[in-house]
Amino acid sequence: MADFKTDKIKELLADVRFSPIRVKLEMLEKAESLYFLLDSGKQYPYEFVCSKITGYNPGGEGEIEILEGSSVQADVRLFVLELSKTVSQPAAMLNHPAYSIASLSEMLGVSDKTIRRWKRFGLIVRYLVFEDGIKKLAITQQAFEHFKKQNPEIITKASNFNRLSEEERKQILELSKQLKEKRPEIARSKAAELISEKMHRSFETIRSSLQNAEQSEQSNIYLPRKGRVNSKIQKQISELYAGGESVGDICKMLGCSRSSVYRAINRSKAKRIEAVELGFVDSPDFQKPAQMKKIEEKKIFLPSHVEVSTSPDDVNRYISRINRIKPATRDHELEMFKKYNCLKKLHQQEKKTLNLSSPSGKKLQKMQSRLEEIGRIKHAVFQSNLRVVINIAAKHIGKHISFAELISEGNMALFRAIEGYDYTKGFRFSTYAGWAVVRSFARITPSDSLPLEDSMHTDMRNVDVSSVPVVEQAGRDLDEVISANLDPKEQFVVKSHYGLDDPSLIKKKKKTLKQIGKELGVSQETARQIELKALQKLRHCLSVDMFDKLLK
Repeated sequence: MADFKTDKIKELLADVRFSPIRVKLEMLEKAESLYFLLDSGKQYPYEFVCSKITGYNPGGEGEIEILEGSSVQADVRLFVLELSKTVSQPAAMLNHPAYSIASLSEMLGVSDKTIRRWKRFGLIVRYLVFEDGIKKLAITQQAFEHFKKQNPEIITKASNFNRLSEEERKQILELSKQLKEKRPEIARSKAAELISEKMHRSFETIRSSLQNAEQSEQSNIYLPRKGRVNSKIQKQISELYAGGESVGDICKMLGCSRSSVYRAINRSKAKRIEAVELGFVDSPDFQKPAQMKKIEEKKIFLPSHVEVSTSPDDVNRYISRINRIKPATRDHELEMFKKYNCLKKLHQQEKKTLNLSSPSGKKLQKMQSRLEEIGRIKHAVFQSNLRVVINIAAKHIGKHISFAELISEGNMALFRAIEGYDYTKGFRFSTYAGWAVVRSFARITPSDSLPLEDSMHTDMRNVDVSSVPVVEQAGRDLDEVISANLDPKEQFVVKSHYGLDDPSLIKKKKKTLKQIGKELGVSQETARQIELKALQKLRHCLSVDMFDKLLK
């Protein structure tokens, strides 16, 4: 993922990137509006940032995390850019004008590169689809007006860009030759800086004029500079490359050799990769390097991506798309989680040996490919379990919360659950994810939520839930009461001991408390105590008949 300055906003992007399109479009507008309010010199609680973007206050009992204003500004810009990549929003659908980089540069009479460089000074951009059907970087009218207000000197300099007379161009070229004669080692960037001060022109105007003169063979004054690249130039190279400049153009701008530029780019890549911190669930399978290498090299099947980000407002269409995704078998799920956690452990190990000052390009490519595969596996697991969210959301529909909102919340809980699942425990991921989704719904679902069969909520009036095998149309059955009143460990003990893991089975598969204790990593007596505590809770929640049904 891109380089965020705060982990919280980075995690927020990961949580919302699989939300419905409608929700993501709302978040984009809210995030951009929030950006206009931010002050780099102030501090902001994360809860404030999250609530402004999502409309949801995470709250919690932990200590309030305070974020620096400058970091929040940078991360909100990055949040908008990255989230906009996941939707295809037509520019014509906005309630305000938006410009592509090309159209804005033409309107202002500056180059496309100038507009792109403004991103480094705080211009917030996003991806939009224009009339030609192509998704391009774009700037909304509000974003440009805000940037213009915050950076009047940059706009003033831009207004003078590309307005040099022929006489002025000749003067620039003559001054550059004089400087080179007096100071043979001077670089183009330094010469442009001195000439801009003398002629009262912007640095970019002078630099571009010198570069254009060389390209038209009027001048060949500045040759690539050999030698070491200092930290200041390294930072410039990284920023220019991240801003879309080619290696060739960077060489010309800074007077560096291609090898120096590539080394600087690799150092920046190494720092980004080294900064990626991945938690993993360890396993006996990961104790020997040979074992881990075998797991890494083993090819596993990852199903093709299915576009399911259509807004759940069209519930039947959303469910139809979910039905195209085949659930993973137990063995396939095991393979995916084993490789997923193995690759994350390998990343954590290998980054300790990464030489940040002189990284190997081959090693960086391998580590980057590994990170990309980690992302693909996580996405495959996520998609193959989306129907779990639909199943549980259908049971929690209420008068004050829509089906779309439930699915959005459930999808975020599902995505987070992938990180905490321990495949070595033996129970299916869908069971673990189900607990996570139910707990998530418990925070946002009002107490008057209705069973699916009684709900008259607009979102569900025309939903063909029979098309989803996993969606049960019953009301608050035994399984639902257990899920709503017991914690995950208690649910696991009760369902395993009384054979409720798969309600579709006629003959229940019951497990002994000894077996259950072994799976949980506790003693048989501890498992018994967990069961007794759970039954005491259920005795107050279930009717006599339903409680008897449980014990049979």
